[in-house]
Amino acid sequence: MEIFTYALIKDGDTKVENTILCEEDFILDGYYKVKIEDGVFCEIGMQYNAKKGTFTS
Repeated sequence: MEIFTYALIKDGDTKVENTILCEEDFILDGYYKVKIEDGVFCEIGMQYNAKKGTFTS
């Protein structure tokens, strides 16, 4: 399986807690993950806007 970069965010929140490399089916209880596409800047502490699919500081 292929490995991608994801933003790790606590359930019910929008703040990026960490960025991780993992397979698509990786699950961590209490968190959801958002794939960080090539060319997209994302780091710990940024906010994720699910409606726009963007990360902002």
